Amino acid sequence: MKKILYILPFILIPIIMPVYFFLDEKIFVDIFGCGCVTPGFKKNSLGNYFNANDLRKIVFSVLAVIIIAFGVLISTKFKRRFSIVIYNICVILLNVALAYSIISLGGWK
Repeated sequence: MKKILYILPFILIPIIMPVYFFLDEKIFVDIFGCGCVTPGFKKNSLGNYFNANDLRKIVFSVLAVIIIAFGVLISTKFKRRFSIVIYNICVILLNVALAYSIISLGGWK
């Protein structure tokens, strides 16, 4: 059980991604719009400035911050300072990279 707790910050975003993308396709795009910019306007096709792409940016940014904080909290149980530093660096790098790639590569165009 302890080992699962230690790997949780590394697998949470990949576990949440399929669920979020399913909800995004079926619900969020219908509610907020796809973010598709209509020619001549600087807003999406529904006429609002907040769209499914903006929601994705907020959700995965907040999620990455929460997971990083959770990883830092978990790392306090390690005995060696070097292990704490390496664990935190890996958690931060992975979650920032995943969130950045989801935000920049994903999205409704």
